[in-house]
Amino acid sequence: MFDDGNLPQMINLTSRIKKTVQIVKDSFVVVVRYDGDYYPGLVEEVVETEFRVSVLHKLRAGWCWPKLKDSVWHSPTDVIKQVKNPLPVNSRGIFMFSEDISGSND
Repeated sequence: MFDDGNLPQMINLTSRIKKTVQIVKDSFVVVVRYDGDYYPGLVEEVVETEFRVSVLHKLRAGWCWPKLKDSVWHSPTDVIKQVKNPLPVNSRGIFMFSEDISGSND
């Protein structure tokens, strides 16, 4: 999704940041990388090229919103991809995603 071919690495990074900023502005649900793990979340705020994302936490049965809000500022390099809204699994606040959120862009 962010590959610019054989352009020099710096141009590739700048282009990726611009594309990521546009994707985040056009979408609300993204997957971010934090401490080596991947988390889906809602973009709450965009300031220039930084994004405040409130993430869901992984459970065995799916994903849920944490009791205490988990909202962190991320740079464009932390944003892995955009995903569709999660689907509710039950009335207890468990959600599933219809697509892979593991971090691969396939």
